[in-house]
Amino acid sequence: MLFIGTKLGIIGPEAEDEVQLSGPDARQVFGDTEVKLRQAGFTEEPSLLIQWQPDA
Repeated sequence: MLFIGTKLGIIGPEAEDEVQLSGPDARQVFGDTEVKLRQAGFTEEPSLLIQWQPDA
C-alpha cells in the first residue's frame, strides 16, 4: 500500500496479514500526505480506503 510517497505496508498471501501504525506515526503520515495533495491542487477531503481481495 502506498500513501502518496509512503509505503504503509504490503498485505496479501505472500506478504503480511496486517499493518500497524501508531497514532503519532499515522497522524504524521496523514498530515504530510494532506500537504502534498493540497500542493498538487487537490481540494477534496483526503481519505484512506484499504481493501484486499484475493484473486478469484
